[in-house]
Amino acid sequence: MQKTTRTALLALAAFSASAFAQQPASITPSPRTEQEEKWVSNHEARVAAAKKGDIDVILIGDSITHYSGSTPAYQRHFGSRKTMNLGQGGDRTQNVLWRLQNGEVEGIQPKIAMLMIGTNNIGRGETPEDTILGIKAILAELKQRLPNTKVVLCSILPRGGAIMAPIGKANGQLPALADGKQVIHVDLTSDFQNPDGSLNETLFGGDKVHLNIDGYRVWFQKAESHIAAALGETPLPPMAAK
Repeated sequence: MQKTTRTALLALAAFSASAFAQQPASITPSPRTEQEEKWVSNHEARVAAAKKGDIDVILIGDSITHYSGSTPAYQRHFGSRKTMNLGQGGDRTQNVLWRLQNGEVEGIQPKIAMLMIGTNNIGRGETPEDTILGIKAILAELKQRLPNTKVVLCSILPRGGAIMAPIGKANGQLPALADGKQVIHVDLTSDFQNPDGSLNETLFGGDKVHLNIDGYRVWFQKAESHIAAALGETPLPPMAAK
């Protein structure tokens, strides 16, 4: 990455911190300055891909979304569809907002977007209420920039440990953000928790945060009917468990 790009990002981050000091961090568009070279290079690659157009599906999120691209479930559900994966490891709502405002959806009008974001907000001490404000801001940004794109709003996945409770509190507020038409809420809580409320560890990797192969299979199959409907296709049948 060129020095000027790094300097510009640092300046933008400083501007965000000062100009929006009274706003929650979750709704203040902000680039990432830690590990910025990888983050910026990923961002620039997606801006370039968007400029080429011809995208029907976008996936928006953090590392859970990003890592899905190498899985059999991703290949099954998105390999033959015109899809762009906008997942970025470590991102919070404020980082997604910045990316949307800085070219990652410029030049495209996808038929459907799938959004899962917020675990890193709560994981870094932001409240469920502020996390929801960040998700609302993303939905507003998508409505402005992609007015004809339907959005599948997915639950924040549960995680092991004390963070389970605030994630559950945030997830309880997500249905109110959906209208069932332009924004469709897909509740994943019962799929990724056991009946007693504990984490269904069979669907997660060892860190109890990221999904394993079966976890991605469950997530994408739960959203498949909405994706297929937006694309005018017949929904794919379920994959067999690994």
